[in-house]
Amino acid sequence: MAVNPETGIDYDNDRFVIKLASTGAIINYNAHWPQLQGNVISGGDTNRKYYKRVANDPPDIDHRYELQPEDVFTDFTPTPAEGLPVGTFGTVYTPVKLELNTLLAQIETAFQQQVRQQFPDTENPATLLLAAKALAKRQTGGVLTADEEASLSAVTLVGDKVDQLVARRQELMDAAEANQDYDLSVWPVLT
Repeated sequence: MAVNPETGIDYDNDRFVIKLASTGAIINYNAHWPQLQGNVISGGDTNRKYYKRVANDPPDIDHRYELQPEDVFTDFTPTPAEGLPVGTFGTVYTPVKLELNTLLAQIETAFQQQVRQQFPDTENPATLLLAAKALAKRQTGGVLTADEEASLSAVTLVGDKVDQLVARRQELMDAAEANQDYDLSVWPVLT
């Protein structure tokens, strides 16, 4: 069926929330319009108020916000004639800034992901343990084997590069603490 030109109601596609005027109770969240052609309701229950369901798109937000949804009834102004929908019903999304500790946790998680992504060998605990063993051996005056020297050199080289990621993490943390905008996707690419 087509949209009724008088009421603007499309019986096949439009849905309504029915709310009792006397109590405010909602008796149906997904009702069809009671007239098949989308016509004005004549002689109906005047205690029933029909609100047309509408879909509201959430606003674009970045990682610093979350959306707080709220279902809202909005009455039409001026009040429509009897037998027509009295307003709309839909979800309204309000951006709410995340707490600082949540933002800092996001930054730390992104930092750890960058370390793992750019230096996948650090995911292997054996690599780190062998380097630690070699370092301990060197500190006690032991002579390192060629493999131990290579392991220690590789970890030291990675550590120097990770310092750049640590500096970027600090920049992001400083921006978050100063309530400034920042791009969590921008990290130095280390080679």
